Amino acid sequence: MKLEKRKQLLRDYLDGKLSKQQKTGIDAWYESISRGKVNPFQHADHKEKIRQDIFESLQAQVQPAPQRTLKSSYRWLVAAAVLLLGTFVYLGMYKIRLSGDLIEVQTHAGEVKQYRLPDSTVIWLGGNTHLSYRADGYAKNRKLNLERGEAFFDVHRDTLHPFRIESGDLTIQVLGTSFNVRHLKESHDMRVDVKTGVVKISQHTSGLAHILRKGEGLAYDSMTQTFVLTGNTPAYVDLWTRGGIFFQQASFKDLQELLSNRFGVHLASENLNTVDFRYTLLMPNVQSLEHIMDMICSIHQLKYRRKNHEVILYQ
Repeated sequence: MKLEKRKQLLRDYLDGKLSKQQKTGIDAWYESISRGKVNPFQHADHKEKIRQDIFESLQAQVQPAPQRTLKSSYRWLVAAAVLLLGTFVYLGMYKIRLSGDLIEVQTHAGEVKQYRLPDSTVIWLGGNTHLSYRADGYAKNRKLNLERGEAFFDVHRDTLHPFRIESGDLTIQVLGTSFNVRHLKESHDMRVDVKTGVVKISQHTSGLAHILRKGEGLAYDSMTQTFVLTGNTPAYVDLWTRGGIFFQQASFKDLQELLSNRFGVHLASENLNTVDFRYTLLMPNVQSLEHIMDMICSIHQLKYRRKNHEVILYQ
């Protein structure tokens, strides 16, 4: 039975239009699904299609359904919930939380995950990243909030509806391009690097704005509310999404947050003045925490030791 016919059959079940024999068949299907006896997916492509349908359906504002007293209606809703839950367990890609029409997407330390927005914009999220957007009206305003972390955006072009990101003190606006945003809350730093296209960055309180093009970047200090324009190498802008690391003049706090997000460890120092430490790192393929620590130690001729979830630098 094709998917559309299945959908119509469930609608008829909910509306009480099925015969007693047909209802019995639906009830048996529900029982087998809820007890895990039957895989509701025909094959991998079918599973993926259901996943995409669920994400797309999140764009509609959920309206309270009329109350029904029929036991069959309740059973149908429970069956749908079981199928929905099973699909989200299958995703296993990121934590998604729904609160009204607010959709929040979060990753854990050490994760690099991909997320597709309803307009086909693709986002890669680094570890400990948190973004959110409103499902209601997203198609018109294409607005989301990046609270923390690092994300690379490959924005679907739509000249009638600019794409906007609110992150800390900044608003980032584009039509269709690809760029990286790093919002490190502990060090109060933000950085935007453009891989393709044009990006406009505005500061909320001052109204200052900067236009960035391919090969250009911007560093922002939220404590001093100052901008520094920089260059970048477009090929390295999204290197982290492929397992590498590229940092330009990173501070010790930047490095601490990088290791926390990437490996879930805390970087500390023993009797070292790290205020003036700066790190420029290019590692196309980071094989392990030890790999990057060896590189870091070689820069300042230091040593390190690890104790549980803490890595300590010392001379």
